[in-house]
Amino acid sequence: MASSLSMALRGSSTPASVSLSPLSTQWASRSRLWFPSPSQPSRGIVQGRYEVYLSKSAGQLSPNQQRAILRRMFSSSPLPLSQSKGEEVEGEKNKEEENPLATRSTEATAGAGGVVASEGKGDGEGTPEVDPTAKHHKKIAIWLFMVAGVVFVMVIVGGLTRLTESGLSMTTWKPVTGVIPPLTEEQWEEEFAKYRLSPEFELKNSYMTVEDFKKIYRYEWSHRVLGRFIGAVFLGPFLYFAGRGYLNRSMKTKFAILFGMGGLQGVVGWWMVKSGLKKESLVDADHPRVSPYRLAFHLGSAFVIYLVLLQTAVSLTLPVSQLAAAKALPKMMRHGAHAITQLTFWTAMSGAFVAGNRAGMVYPEFPFMGEGLKPVDYIDDELEPRYKNYFENPANVQFNHRVLATTTFTTTWAYYLWARKLPLIPQTRLALNSLLLMANLQVALGISTLLNSVPTHLAATHQGGSLTLLSIAVWLMMQVKRIPIR
Repeated sequence: MASSLSMALRGSSTPASVSLSPLSTQWASRSRLWFPSPSQPSRGIVQGRYEVYLSKSAGQLSPNQQRAILRRMFSSSPLPLSQSKGEEVEGEKNKEEENPLATRSTEATAGAGGVVASEGKGDGEGTPEVDPTAKHHKKIAIWLFMVAGVVFVMVIVGGLTRLTESGLSMTTWKPVTGVIPPLTEEQWEEEFAKYRLSPEFELKNSYMTVEDFKKIYRYEWSHRVLGRFIGAVFLGPFLYFAGRGYLNRSMKTKFAILFGMGGLQGVVGWWMVKSGLKKESLVDADHPRVSPYRLAFHLGSAFVIYLVLLQTAVSLTLPVSQLAAAKALPKMMRHGAHAITQLTFWTAMSGAFVAGNRAGMVYPEFPFMGEGLKPVDYIDDELEPRYKNYFENPANVQFNHRVLATTTFTTTWAYYLWARKLPLIPQTRLALNSLLLMANLQVALGISTLLNSVPTHLAATHQGGSLTLLSIAVWLMMQVKRIPIR
C-alpha cells in the first residue's frame, strides 16, 4: 500500500487499476504517513482534512481522482484541488454536511495562497475556494509590519521618556493642537510656568531653568507626536485597502478595533500622566512619579497592540506548506511555544512595575539581594493592605521580576533542548535558535542594567530586548500553529 501511494505521489506510471481499499483509506486518515523521497528521506506527512475527505469518498472516486487528491494532500502548492495540474475531481460528491472541507463555520484562509474552506460558500459542494482578497495579503502584511515597527520604536521612545524623567514635563493634553511645540520664547516661558506648579518641580527639579526644561519637554513631546503618527500610518492605508476591497470582513473588524485601541492609548497615556501631576494622587508623596499601576496598563496595552499587528502580519505570510509541516509536530511543541510567549509577556509586565517603582535602584547585585537570594524586606508590614507589597514595595517587585525572568529563561532552555531533536523545517528551526539567542542576550542585558544602577542606554536596550524576545516567541508560536489567524 505504502509503495503504491509513494509511486502515485512521485508521478510514476502506476496502473489505473490501483485503488485504495476502505481499510487502507481508513489507515490513511488516522495514521501519520511517512513516504521517503531521495531529496527528503525523512519527510513527514500527516493526516489532514483531505485525508478525511478521501476516506469518506474513496468508493465514489476513480483511481486517477484518488491520486489527484493524494498529490494535493502532500503538496506544498497552495492551489486548491481543482487546480492541481489540470486534474479535477469530478463525480458525485458527498453532501455538504458530510464533507469535512466545508465543516468550518468561519473562514480558514491558508496563508498567502488564500485557500479557503468555508461553510455555505464556493460552489455549494464544499470544495476549497480561493479567498478573493488573498492576492493582496502580501501588501497588507507589509503595511502591518511597518506599523508594528513604528509601535516598537514608540515603546523605546516611551522608555527613554521615563528613564530621563521627562514624562511629567507636559502638564496639559491637547489631542489636536498639541502636535505643535512651543516656537517662541514666550511660549516656552508659558509652558515652563505650568510645569513649575507641578509636584515634580516643587519636590525635585526646582533648580531647573527654561533651557533645562526644554530638554525634558522634547522627549515627552516626541513621544506624543509619534503616537499621532502611528494613527495616521495605520488609518490611511486601512481606509485605502478597505475601499479597494482588499480586506475581508474579519480583517475590517479586527483593524477597526485595533485603531480604536490605538486611540484609547492616548487617553490612557494622559490618565497615567495625570497621576503624577497632583500631590494627592501620588503613590509616594515624597517621590513624584506616575502610578506604577497606570504605567503597567499603558505599557501592556502597547504590547497587546504590537502583538496583534505582528501576529496578523506573520499569519498573512504563512504558506500552506508551513501549516502542513506544523501538523507533523507534537502538541508539546505548540504548547511550549505558547507558554514561553505568555511567560515573556508577564515578565515584561512585571518589569513595568520595576520601572514604575524605580525598583532597579535597590539591591544592585546579582544573584543575591542583601544577605540571601530573597530580600529581608520582601514584605513591608507598614504597607497596607498587605497585597500592595507585590506592586509598590521595590524589593518585592524586583525579586518577583527576577523570579519570572529566571523561569522564562530556564523554560526557554528546556524547550530548546527538547525541540532541537525534532525534524523541524528551516523556518521553524531558525525561530527556535533565535529565541534561545535572544533569551540569553536579554538576561545578560538585565543583569548588566542592574549591576550598573540602571543607566539610561542599558535600561532602554533592555526594554527593547523584552519586546524583541516577545516578537520572536510569537514568530515561533505562529510557525507551529496548525491554522492561520486572520
